[in-house]
Amino acid sequence: AQRRADLARRGEQVNRDLAKLDETVTANVMRAATPTIQAVEREGGCGLLIARSALLDLPDLSLDITPKVIDRMNAASAAQ
Repeated sequence: AQRRADLARRGEQVNRDLAKLDETVTANVMRAATPTIQAVEREGGCGLLIARSALLDLPDLSLDITPKVIDRMNAASAAQ
């Protein structure tokens, strides 16, 4: 029983550490992506940015700037 409790505690700690790492990585990616996102928004005349996950349906996929942002970030990364 003691061993199971120790393993459970270690598993919980690993999960907390992974959640914290995920937050850090996500914040770093968003910080790096912000200039590219803003440039694509300006070029497309976007007045509002909404996460696609918050939408029930996006019938006009040309409104999704995600592919453009990813392509530009990949190109910038490859150029370095």
